[in-house]
Amino acid sequence: MSDGLADRYADFLASHPLAVVLAVVLLTGAVGAGAVLGESPEAGGIGQFETDSEARAAADVIERDYPSDDGVVAQIVVRGDDPLSKASLVESLRLQQSMREDPAIADTLREDGGVVGLENVVATAAYYENEAGDGPPPAPPTLDEQLAALESRSADEVAALVDRVLTGDANAPGAQGADPLQFLPSSYDPGDATADARITFVFQVDESGPDADPRAAWDAQLAIDERVDERFADAFVFGQGIVDDASTRAIGDSFAIITPVALVLVLLALGFAYRDVVDVLVSVLGIATVLAWLAGVQGWLAVPSSQLLIAVPFLLIGLSIDYSLHVVMRYREAREGDLRTDDDHVGRRDPTTATRLGVAGVVFALGAATVSTGIGFLSNVVSPLSAI
Repeated sequence: MSDGLADRYADFLASHPLAVVLAVVLLTGAVGAGAVLGESPEAGGIGQFETDSEARAAADVIERDYPSDDGVVAQIVVRGDDPLSKASLVESLRLQQSMREDPAIADTLREDGGVVGLENVVATAAYYENEAGDGPPPAPPTLDEQLAALESRSADEVAALVDRVLTGDANAPGAQGADPLQFLPSSYDPGDATADARITFVFQVDESGPDADPRAAWDAQLAIDERVDERFADAFVFGQGIVDDASTRAIGDSFAIITPVALVLVLLALGFAYRDVVDVLVSVLGIATVLAWLAGVQGWLAVPSSQLLIAVPFLLIGLSIDYSLHVVMRYREAREGDLRTDDDHVGRRDPTTATRLGVAGVVFALGAATVSTGIGFLSNVVSPLSAI
């Protein structure tokens, strides 16, 4: 029965070549249109490699039953030769000013303490010390007042103030209102004149809703990162928006690096195997069809891009080459009369007969390989890694 079905399938392909080609072209166009018309989410759980576990389930219950208003948090890490110097602290305050002046960033900052760092603690301490002789305790200083208070002191005076703030000896209310050591590495020893780095926390809010990605906040993190690069020689911003952007760019960079190498290897392999330009071009066309289907299916089904998706096109290219080699080589055997069948024909066959015999001889083997490959891919559906 199976041989009869394979023969009928091969007979149809060999007897209606134009209809088959036209149907494949139309179907490929319809599926491939998904790459343009379909939805393509920008983020697909990039970097989310947590596994299903009791701890993960407990955390999900806590997040669901006890929602918090922490919002989105990013960190600005300043490193360098002396992140505790007056110049470095002043530059951080100026950075905060520029962030407040940019609506795209300012609109995402929490109203109360949107940006908090060691520079704010030291500058507030300087402000309160400057205003201590006026009688009643002054109101908390604005960002401009913090900057003015810090700029009014010499580098040595700022160093002395930093030392008093970090050792808890400063009398200023601003220094007592926050723990300045939380902005320094755990390896920092109070009393040291220098530190390896310091951190500034950026607390953001976003109106996207609980089930949507906070795109505005993430875009603001990218804008903050650009400003940090402009002002500091050794500093970086860490946040989910930064991670997603870096991962997305890594995917593009990986494709840009791997694709030319893969193309050269494919052409070399096909040229060595076929030693015929037409057969090589037909195989390349088949590879292009496979990739068009991949892009189209990804668009129609809204399959998001991720690092893992980098491997899929090249796996499919390998399968495409493998299948085409089997079909073309079996066709060549039938065409030249090397493929023996029940008709005991010896000698060169016509293209239609060679196509029928060649396809009939491999169709079930390729079908079985396709099914087993599909099962292998589908096994990822039950993977405990959400990204897979």
